[in-house]
Amino acid sequence: MMFKTRREELLRRALSAYAGEHVLSYVLSHGEEALKPAQVSRDLTILFVDVARFKMPVAGLDPGRILEWQTAYLDVVATSVLATTGTLDSYSGDASCSWWDSEIPHHADRACRAALDIRSGVANLNAAAPARGFPTIEVSVGIHRGPAAIGPYGSKDRLRFGILGDAVNLASQLCGIAGNLDPAQIVISDAVYSRLQPGISATKFDEVPARDGTQMALFSLGA
Repeated sequence: MMFKTRREELLRRALSAYAGEHVLSYVLSHGEEALKPAQVSRDLTILFVDVARFKMPVAGLDPGRILEWQTAYLDVVATSVLATTGTLDSYSGDASCSWWDSEIPHHADRACRAALDIRSGVANLNAAAPARGFPTIEVSVGIHRGPAAIGPYGSKDRLRFGILGDAVNLASQLCGIAGNLDPAQIVISDAVYSRLQPGISATKFDEVPARDGTQMALFSLGA
């Protein structure tokens, strides 16, 4: 009985660590239904962050040291997201996607504060990089707010719990725009800017065509 209890606890911890606490909660609350594709639409603030450029060559670094650096870098991202009640959706190499539910008050502000915390954390990581043999980096961040589907999707044999929709694609696109700026920036859409509370500053720097044919203003997030 003790073995079963320990095994179940290990499985719970593993599912939470590999997939996220939100996935664990979904599985426990939905039972067998959690193994079927299902989506609900929610209003989200979505954040993408990626390494825009390395300031030193990484090709010659030991793989173990690269893993150590990436763990430290992703810990900066995860800590900032979770501290602002965000949900860390996924990693893809150096990139990650996170979201804040509209049921959380001031979710646009929380995403922006997480982005600023990530930038500060990366600066601290860079300051310690030479002594630890780590590369120094610039990160780009894109943040957009809009409707997205949340839930499990995929094939009958392999599901992934995540978010889908134009709002997700646009947040990713803004991250790419941010990475092309020099230095890399935190770029937010007008949908995010219009919901910001006093105390967070942002400067308009461009407009791009939106999918509905209108122009969407882009803002660079300040300190």
